[in-house]
Amino acid sequence: MPGLIAGACTPGREQERPENQIDLDLAGERNERMMLEGLRLMAVGMFTVFAFLTLLVGLMHLSAVFFEANAHRFAEDEPVSATSTRANHDDEIALAIALAEAMRQGRIV
Repeated sequence: MPGLIAGACTPGREQERPENQIDLDLAGERNERMMLEGLRLMAVGMFTVFAFLTLLVGLMHLSAVFFEANAHRFAEDEPVSATSTRANHDDEIALAIALAEAMRQGRIV
């Protein structure tokens, strides 16, 4: 523009900026909005996970209190003794040993 000195501004007139400078300003504002939106989304997600985990821990504590208070209503199975299970497997163990010995002697191929 005629009559304008570089870097000076006449009263009542705006200084002209190149078009690419305007584009960069708009891009900067867009990036700032996107960053703020990303931070907001992150905060909402973290709060949601925190609230869910807090609810889960609370429900676990409530169920523990409930089952401790009502343990007499839930019958427990009687534990199986180790001798009774061992007796059931003795025949199978003897058969496996007899088969291994027969294979070692060459009677079973």
